[in-house]
Amino acid sequence: MRKLLVLPLALVIGLFVLAACSSADEAEAEPAQPTVAQAQPTAPPAQPQPTSAPAMQPTQAPPQEPSAVLTASEVIQQAASEMGVPLQLPQPPANYAPVKGGHVDLVTNGWPFPRYWDWLHQGAYSNMYISLWAETLVTFPQGPGTNPADYTPQPHLAESWSVSDDGLTWTFILRKGVKYNDDQLDVDMSRDVTAHDWVEVADFAFGPETSRFRARFPEIDGPESWKAIDDYTLEVTLNRPTASFLYKLAIRGPQLYGLDGFKKRLADDPSLLVADVMNNVEDQYGTGPWVMTGWTPDVSVTYEANGLYWKEDGRGNQLPFIDSVEMFVMKDERAQDAGFRTGKLGALALETCGMSTERYLDLSKSNPDTVWEIFVDPTNQRAVYPNFSEGTPFHDINVRRAIQLSIDKEGWVQSVLGGWGLPFSTPLAPGNQFWLPPGQYGDYDGDGIPAERYLDFDVEGARALMAESGYTEDNGITGKFLLTNDLGNRFFSEGELVVESLRNIGIDLEIMVRDGSARVEAWESADFTLGYGFPGYGWDPSDWLHRGYHSRNTLNVQPISGLVDETLDAMIDAEESEVDPAKRYEQVADVQRYLMEKQYYAMSTNWIQIVAIQPWLVNYQYQYSYPIGNNLALAWVER
Repeated sequence: MRKLLVLPLALVIGLFVLAACSSADEAEAEPAQPTVAQAQPTAPPAQPQPTSAPAMQPTQAPPQEPSAVLTASEVIQQAASEMGVPLQLPQPPANYAPVKGGHVDLVTNGWPFPRYWDWLHQGAYSNMYISLWAETLVTFPQGPGTNPADYTPQPHLAESWSVSDDGLTWTFILRKGVKYNDDQLDVDMSRDVTAHDWVEVADFAFGPETSRFRARFPEIDGPESWKAIDDYTLEVTLNRPTASFLYKLAIRGPQLYGLDGFKKRLADDPSLLVADVMNNVEDQYGTGPWVMTGWTPDVSVTYEANGLYWKEDGRGNQLPFIDSVEMFVMKDERAQDAGFRTGKLGALALETCGMSTERYLDLSKSNPDTVWEIFVDPTNQRAVYPNFSEGTPFHDINVRRAIQLSIDKEGWVQSVLGGWGLPFSTPLAPGNQFWLPPGQYGDYDGDGIPAERYLDFDVEGARALMAESGYTEDNGITGKFLLTNDLGNRFFSEGELVVESLRNIGIDLEIMVRDGSARVEAWESADFTLGYGFPGYGWDPSDWLHRGYHSRNTLNVQPISGLVDETLDAMIDAEESEVDPAKRYEQVADVQRYLMEKQYYAMSTNWIQIVAIQPWLVNYQYQYSYPIGNNLALAWVER
């Protein structure tokens, strides 16, 4: 495995002397080999294997210069060791003997729960509920024995692919024998899903001007970019080479829908909106492991096994093994833990917000046979978002830098994260394949101050910057801090910590709690002064830089108050178009240096991902992305 740019050992030791934690409404690559520091167990023979290798090998991180230094991955592992974090992954059962049947109840916090099914137009990042019944062309490694943060694209509905020399034409060879999973709409179940179905889905996904897929796949001009060469050959044409394209197809979709029901309802009543039609549960069907059988908004979604599912495990057993699944929304973490303790719930923290250290310690005592999945999370930083509407104070770089200086990151790790976290508020999270560690940012803007300066905790320095811009304790900034209950207690506590920190430098904000659609409306209407959220989610720089900072995306989520920096847009477009991994690394490094100087968002600390799994939910491991249906299809119930 090629390795990342690195830190000298002495610097590593100095950096990690610690002081004694996507949402659907917010979050999002050329794939790389996994670099999250943890054991890499051998994949079990029972896991499904691709039927053929992709024609294009995934791009890897640039090579390391030979010397006695640590990779970024090893840096993270050393830090975890110093924190006393028991990194661990579920392992495959010693005796692989799948059990057919049974039921499992699962739970998530409020944010990933579907409030609509208009995924084709919204292009939502959080497709975890959809992934049980609709699938993508490519996916990620699945099941126990794999790295839960390995985002190397794997064959799925496409069994192989190739790309033209100029990087503009991707050709996917589709898997034969894939059927839709529901016949309630008089679908012809005898025919295979074909490339023509994908072209039809692309028309729904990329056709409307309001489609969010247009913003999130700028390399695709529209539905005309998708072409069926024959029944099993799909061609997608890009307007520029894009390093992250294959990765995006796996984590962002589009998913394969059967459109018969939607088309029939629209034909019967042309006055209907597509969003209204797509909220009819009876019309939702795809090719996935389960069939969706019910949806109660803000309560649960139910599924039954798809008897026509195309996929088998590595030993010829048809998937899925579990007969039925119910996914509950439960904001009260005490209720979640109670359900797990009594055996009602099969797993906890199947979402990007994860579980707190305190909950881990409590459940370890009450349920010592719990199977734990604990790993350093390189994909999940939060950030303080300024309102960049015209006339707000956050166009002033001194104010933005002061916000970052006012926050005690090491204290944050100790207080909110229970000592399990990394205090680096860098534009990309520590452990990300393109992460630029402290010590490599330099003085990008040439003002004589190294960018690492803004990682310091320095209240007096922050007050001096505020005063330089005309703000004092008596003449400060007031307003509203947008926060939500939908992302768990740890997330909410972080927001409270930020608000208290800002009061020390003359920024006095009232916490305004908005959940669900009300929160989205606040972002869209600029009804906030500062907010707390996820600028991105994922493994590749496109998830953070393009998703979080490019105006094509920021204005999509915040049409009035979104960040617009044309220089930054051009830098991000350039690194996205660079398919050579070493060259792209350098371009992404420069973007990180630029962002560290600008401090458009005050990035959070980095937390540890913790997932709790019942011992009776066998052969299950959470793959740390939205398509969780593939993992659950490999699991079975033994109780």
